[in-house]
Amino acid sequence: MVTGDGKDRKALFTTADGTALGFAVSGAMVAERQVLAKGMPTVLE
Repeated sequence: MVTGDGKDRKALFTTADGTALGFAVSGAMVAERQVLAKGMPTVLE
């Protein structure tokens, strides 16, 4: 799902069941990066 306008965008990548896999942010949405990162799964353990 992609939200925002112009250069201020947020994209959330999820599985079919809604499990978060990743995200991309730009512009003013960069301020949400830390909150989004905390909700992402651990890739390397």
